[in-house]
Amino acid sequence: MEGLLGTLFILLMIIIIYYALGTNATFQNISLYVPEATMFILLGISVGLTLKMAFPDQLEAFKYNPEIFFNVLLPPIIFWAGWEANKSHFFRNFGSILMFAISGTIVTAVIIGVMNYVCGLGSAMYGQDFITSMSLGSLISAIDLVSTISIFNKLGVNPCLYNIVFGESVINDAVSIVIFSIFDEMDPSLSAGSILAGALWKFCVMTGASTFLGVLSAMASALLFKKTTLWKQPQLEFAAFGLIAYLSYIVAEALHLSGIMCIMMNVTSAGSCSSLNPLFECRAS
Repeated sequence: MEGLLGTLFILLMIIIIYYALGTNATFQNISLYVPEATMFILLGISVGLTLKMAFPDQLEAFKYNPEIFFNVLLPPIIFWAGWEANKSHFFRNFGSILMFAISGTIVTAVIIGVMNYVCGLGSAMYGQDFITSMSLGSLISAIDLVSTISIFNKLGVNPCLYNIVFGESVINDAVSIVIFSIFDEMDPSLSAGSILAGALWKFCVMTGASTFLGVLSAMASALLFKKTTLWKQPQLEFAAFGLIAYLSYIVAEALHLSGIMCIMMNVTSAGSCSSLNPLFECRAS
């Protein structure tokens, strides 16, 4: 409980400081030259150092808890990324997005993991077993394109290029986490070939099942909103939509699937459902 309260306190503090600075003209001028992701990193470091100096004997209450991150903080982030995506452009370039997000992330993870393992065998660096090397590769294979997308926004690049890069940046994080979770559960006693083959099969099954569950929950949302009068209360309708998306995340995690992939496909698929189009069109209000 202390870890939960500490995490939520830090998150709330960062949000308040960020929005307070966002109204400052000097801060807005700086944001034209410094990427927003960099400012968030610096803001997080500042908050952490402040807490360390102010509460040196109570740091345990602010200890990072991965369960809180994956079950409380991560789902809204993925939900909002899918919510902000342009659904028509997303599905129009879906094949290209999947090619870069899935194939590119897998190839990058394998190359980094194998090179790390081989260099360890050759004493060129600290030696690690094959699963640890592949886990490392999966963690750093997803490229964060926040700065690139920010530059694209300012330059007004081709919409097709922008949506492919944006879609890939959204999905590759989910793919990377899926790959990491797969290698984390593999048996270290297996050979490298068996580990790769088993991981590839498990990835296909997990991704396919998570995608199916996400699309199925989106169809359930469409049916619910079509048969009810929730559209008369937009706030309640949006809350119901968010709860259904979060429920799909919890169900996927309970079934040992990818909750991130599930909630992403839920939100993006829901945007193409005719009964949910008014909901997405009214999101600005």
